[in-house]
Amino acid sequence: MLEDFHLHHLGNYLHRHLSGRHLAVAQWTDARHVWLTWQEAGPDLYLSLEPDFPVVLTPPRRPAPPIGAWSEAHFLAERLLGLPLGEVKKVADERLLILAFGAATAAWRLVVEVRPIVPGLWLVAPDGTVTAAHGARWRTDEPFGVPSRPDRLTADEATLRAFIRDEKPPRLPKSLPRRMKGLSPTLVEEGLARVPDADPTRLAAMLADLAGQAYATASTFHLYTRHDWSADEYRLHPRHDFRLAAWPLESCREWKDHSFPDIETPIRRWAEYARRFRDFTRRRERIRAALDACAQESSGKIFSLEEQLLQAAGGEEAQRLGELILANLHRFGAGFQGESVTVTDFYEPEATERVIALDPERSLKENAGRFFQQYRKSRAARERLPGLLAAARQRAARFEGLTRQAAAATREAELDELAARVPAGRRRHADVAVREKKAVRTYQFRRYETANGIPVLVGRSATENDRLTFRVAGPNDIWFHVRDYRGSHVILQWGKKNDPPPADLRAAAAVAAHFSEAADSPLVDVHWTRRKFVQKVKGTPGLVRLARSHTLRVAPGLPEVSEEP
Repeated sequence: MLEDFHLHHLGNYLHRHLSGRHLAVAQWTDARHVWLTWQEAGPDLYLSLEPDFPVVLTPPRRPAPPIGAWSEAHFLAERLLGLPLGEVKKVADERLLILAFGAATAAWRLVVEVRPIVPGLWLVAPDGTVTAAHGARWRTDEPFGVPSRPDRLTADEATLRAFIRDEKPPRLPKSLPRRMKGLSPTLVEEGLARVPDADPTRLAAMLADLAGQAYATASTFHLYTRHDWSADEYRLHPRHDFRLAAWPLESCREWKDHSFPDIETPIRRWAEYARRFRDFTRRRERIRAALDACAQESSGKIFSLEEQLLQAAGGEEAQRLGELILANLHRFGAGFQGESVTVTDFYEPEATERVIALDPERSLKENAGRFFQQYRKSRAARERLPGLLAAARQRAARFEGLTRQAAAATREAELDELAARVPAGRRRHADVAVREKKAVRTYQFRRYETANGIPVLVGRSATENDRLTFRVAGPNDIWFHVRDYRGSHVILQWGKKNDPPPADLRAAAAVAAHFSEAADSPLVDVHWTRRKFVQKVKGTPGLVRLARSHTLRVAPGLPEVSEEP
């Protein structure tokens, strides 16, 4: 939902309410959430770098974290504590908010990129050098500078008219925001609603006027929702069912209008809802998948029972073969053995000869008994299978109905009821696994952090090593273990596709060396690799094999302790 003009108003709001405050505390809740606390009374500043919904806010209340779950953000504390926040501004035509700390001529800048999928956070020194990076756009020790974008056009009326005249109308909602400065999907959608025929002259004038309104100072902001907005219901999609503007939108005339005196309040309410919506939809999908798996199992059982019922239909033929053998037993003797026998088929009017295949390891009488046994089994199956088949079809229909209910659920109470309908064997995977994983991440293992605030987790035993590596660590987290010695598994919770800064790698490797049998050595070789390249060896807890790895030689040591359960 957050677009360029929303960030413009948000930057102005933060500047009015936070400029002049002195930074007192900077903390990570994890690698994607930062809280800044001020020496002066008032709300904190919250920076969310979640790829789904990045945002910068001043929440009225600070959440109470689990004991030891928050750690100091050293890269901010060492540079910014005690400095006043001079200004907050948005970079024109970029989704960047810059917070300048200290004197204007020698300010440290905290740059936040509020962009879905690829948010980022950078600390820039007064000389323009990036000193800490949380994102790939600028790296540590590189100069900070926003590159020019010559493909972006100024959204004046003449340029817009020429562009619209050359573009096909169905493509305008995507091409205009991509090519024009200051335009966004909401503005283009509103322009097309007011000029439905997309006449180049009228639409260009309308969009130029809307772009001016979007960035003008406003005292009222309108948050539109496609349906009624209830705190305990999740019908609204955070991206598609919300619109925010500083003036009434014609394109949302049929939507619900919620008015606010500032820009920060609706954004905060939307961000809180978006996080709850994400957690709700993930839980809903787990429950839906578990119910769907039960429906698929029932469908497979139906297929198997139908096949058995078809096979059971041949029971009378087995009875007929057994009776023919007994009727011709006097011709061959009860102890006769062979691969087949030719008998007179008294069931046929002409009493023709018939060849019956036998089990050569059984006598002729035993073969007759085998055919009668097949008949008895098929008769019992015909009596038993229809009931089982009806029950399986009923079970499949029930789970298919529950699956549809789960896909359409919009309230937590509905999910609680559906989760209780999941069979016990699948309930843990459907509804409890994530909570158990969070508990492990919060309360187990030794916990440290690097100078850049990246968490480092250390297993205490072979069982904990297994749990840390294969249940807690993400595929792109960095795994460490000392070479040629016994020791703990160590995880650097990096989670990105690019490599961590060398200093963080060495710090985590030093922790792995410290918790190993080589802890007394001056230098230790430590393997490191992505967790996805670590394979478990079955039967021995803590034993693994590596598909690929690198080696660092470090001195054993520990960073500052963040949590020591």
